[in-house]
Amino acid sequence: MSQVDLERVRRPAGVALAAGAVWLAGISPVPGVYLEPDAARRLDMLRKGQRWWVAGQHVAAAGTAAMPAAFARLALALPPGRSRALAGTAAVALAAGAPLFVSELAMRASDLERFAARRFPAWPFHAYAWLHVLALGSLSGTLATLPHRKRRRQRWPSPVPGVEWYWRKQAIFRLSCSMSPSSLLPAACCAVNRTAVNPRLRRGSNYARTAKYLHPAKKPCLPKVGSRAF
Repeated sequence: MSQVDLERVRRPAGVALAAGAVWLAGISPVPGVYLEPDAARRLDMLRKGQRWWVAGQHVAAAGTAAMPAAFARLALALPPGRSRALAGTAAVALAAGAPLFVSELAMRASDLERFAARRFPAWPFHAYAWLHVLALGSLSGTLATLPHRKRRRQRWPSPVPGVEWYWRKQAIFRLSCSMSPSSLLPAACCAVNRTAVNPRLRRGSNYARTAKYLHPAKKPCLPKVGSRAF
């Protein structure tokens, strides 16, 4: 599975964040104008801050136009697959909604009276808003389907220092129940020799490595009954 090149993704992601900050700074140059219910007061507020209002609409239009370009560059930086397709869908949705909102901003800057009276058509802004929701959903899908490496399960060391000795004694005890008395001494010697040769068993290694040697379900490395190994 191909991995994401973070160096190629970091730059368009930064451009998208900057475009969002520019859009947010330009959309509200006159505080409280969107919350004012009276049309006459809204018009008075816009006329007092007309210079800031017109400049803010241009700034918001620049942020609106930069966002689809950043998402398109982000889609090209991703490896081929579902993540790139979803990021491309988000870029297309933003690119389709950007002209609608830019035209809305142009009308806000040129006709203060109509904006204060709220006589603009509502469908351009509603279409832009729904396309923005589609873009956000596609971005969520992009983040959810990014390729990643599966982490291996970490084998934790044994918290009890003498747990290896416990399993070793259990193995010797179970073997003693199925072996003749003449083979008990070689079995015990083999277990002691493993501890003396392998320092990890003596210091305390993880459970899986100890069970590899002395787990009762597996055949231990012991001499056969009647052999002359000892």
